[in-house]
Amino acid sequence: MIRYRKEGMYHNFLVIKKDDVNIEGILNAILHYHPSVSVR
Repeated sequence: MIRYRKEGMYHNFLVIKKDDVNIEGILNAILHYHPSVSVR
């Protein structure tokens, strides 16, 4: 489960995940822009 400190980011991820997009690319982009994101 991916959790963000900002509800907006978390909501956006759920929407993206629904569309079956490349999750790794998204995570890399998120980690690049938001180093504080925690991945579990």
